[in-house]
Amino acid sequence: MPKLLARVANPRECFEIVRNKSWPAFGTQFSKECWSSKDADKTYGKYGKSTSCINNMGHELANDVWIIVCKYFIFLDLIFM
Repeated sequence: MPKLLARVANPRECFEIVRNKSWPAFGTQFSKECWSSKDADKTYGKYGKSTSCINNMGHELANDVWIIVCKYFIFLDLIFM
């Protein structure tokens, strides 16, 4: 994902930024960096599966990828509460 959009407190904030742009997907690195682009859903796997994840989380040059299938973040509210 070519664009660093913002530093965020959590993936939910990244979701809000990307949803407001009507982009279909985003990635987080270190759980604090929000990455995306207008075609992120088609390009996120460009370099294949990463071996840079730490504890199953995106790290340097590795994204946790989120595909937006609806306009709400309800399913993740359970995780962040």
